[in-house]
Amino acid sequence: LLCVLKIFHVYGKIYNYCMPEKGKAIVNKIKDLQVMKELKYLGHILKHPFDTFYDIKFGQKIRMRTAVGLLLFFIAMNIACDYFITGYLFRPGSTDGLNLGFELLKWGLIIVLFVIANYLISSLQNGEGFFRDIFISTVFCFAPLILFKLPLSIISNVMTYNETYLFDLATTVMWAVSIFYCILMIKDIHNYKVGGLVLNIVLTAVAMIVMVLIYLMVYILSMQLIEFFINLIEEA
Repeated sequence: LLCVLKIFHVYGKIYNYCMPEKGKAIVNKIKDLQVMKELKYLGHILKHPFDTFYDIKFGQKIRMRTAVGLLLFFIAMNIACDYFITGYLFRPGSTDGLNLGFELLKWGLIIVLFVIANYLISSLQNGEGFFRDIFISTVFCFAPLILFKLPLSIISNVMTYNETYLFDLATTVMWAVSIFYCILMIKDIHNYKVGGLVLNIVLTAVAMIVMVLIYLMVYILSMQLIEFFINLIEEA
C-alpha cells in the first residue's frame, strides 16, 4: 500500500513538471467539481477519520448521491476484481460460476443491512446519527478497499504462488482497517462511550441476522403460497 501511495506521489511531481498549462487548466477544472472534492475524502479518511465523520455529519460535505454512486462502484469493482482482474492463482471464483444476483447481494446487501440495522438500533439507544450520516460514513469507511483492491488485483497477475501470503496479508489489512473505521464511525457519529458502542455493535449484528431470517421466512412462505395457487388452478 505504501508503494502505491509513493507511486501517486511521484506521478504528481512528474505531472506538475511536464503537463502544459492548458492541460493543467482542464485538470484543475475537473478537480474543482463538487464530486471530485467529495471523493478526496477517500484519502482524507485514511489519515483523519474523525475529521471526515465530522464533515459528513455537521459539515454536510458529501452528498447522498455521491455515496450511492461510490457504493455501486464498490460493488462493480469487487465483482470485476474477483472474477476478471485478479491473477488466476488468487482468484476466488471462476467466470463459469459467476452468479451476478448473488454477487450483487453479497457486496451490496450486507452494507445496506448494516446501515438500516444500525440506524434502527441507534434510534432506540438515543444515537445522534441520522440515516444519511450512517450511510455515507459507512461507504467511506471502505476507502481502503475502494482505493487499493483494484491495484492489488492488477499486481497479483505478476505474483507467484509463493507470494500468496503477501496477497492475503494485504487483503486482510484492507478489510481489518475498513472494519476498524466502521467501529470508529459508530462511536463518533452517535457519540457513544465504550459501553454503548459495544452494545450497539452486538445489537446491530443481531438485528441484521433477524432481518435476514425474516426475509427467508417471507420468501419461503411466498413461494409455498404461489405453488399452492398454481396447483389449485391446474386442478381446477
